[in-house]
Amino acid sequence: MIHILRELGFDYSEGRELAIEAVKELAQLKGLDVNSLHVPQFALLSLSAGLTNLMVKEFNASEVPWIYRARPLYIGNVNGTQVAIIWAAPGAPLAAMVMEHLIACGAKYVIGLGLLASIQPEIDVGTIVIPSRAIRGEGTSYYYLPPEAEAQADETILNALREACRKHSTNCIEGTIYTTDAIHRETPKLINALRNRGVIGIDMETSAILAVGKFRNIKTACILVTSTSPKRKSLGFYSETLNESLHKAIRITKTAVTIIAKHK
Repeated sequence: MIHILRELGFDYSEGRELAIEAVKELAQLKGLDVNSLHVPQFALLSLSAGLTNLMVKEFNASEVPWIYRARPLYIGNVNGTQVAIIWAAPGAPLAAMVMEHLIACGAKYVIGLGLLASIQPEIDVGTIVIPSRAIRGEGTSYYYLPPEAEAQADETILNALREACRKHSTNCIEGTIYTTDAIHRETPKLINALRNRGVIGIDMETSAILAVGKFRNIKTACILVTSTSPKRKSLGFYSETLNESLHKAIRITKTAVTIIAKHK
């Protein structure tokens, strides 16, 4: 990917208007007035199908007209601040596309909520992780940032998430994760190399979310819950521990939005 973009002379400054043009076309197809498509400054990306309904319920959100048929947009409220909620997964390309459309319609702060596969034995299922940085193992981010650029979370959102964790008496782990496009190519050698670098775990969206945010000059971060761990032989997808942590991560995000809105 890196080499082919360079060979093709890819220009990062070109095509910034393509997302808004896509929104206009999609709105026309659905018979919507593009000027009526307002997205609040705060947008939450559900990075797991099961999370969306939990988020909608927690934020008391309602569906609003939007450009997708299969992925509704919901608008909720937290202490007077409007928040958009949408399912934006699986994978980096889809997360980036949804983000682009939200940003074109007004989003300025984007937080992804999803799952993480832990690769560190001491990090068990249900642990809440806040990625400060994501190694770019997917392909999407290379269309937004040059290869040498790091995908880093915005410090404003990170600080709000840290404070929110303290308010909820929750020990959240912060550090580097790895984002992949190929879930069935997480080979033992790759896992060991990442583990030796101190990488916490693997997901499929974070580095792209952070890259799009940097390219579009908006603030982005993610909060993830570990769904698998080297500690366990079975997956933790349906465990009560995971379910409780998902609810807690949503409440932490809700508090973080309030903190940011209060100080911005």
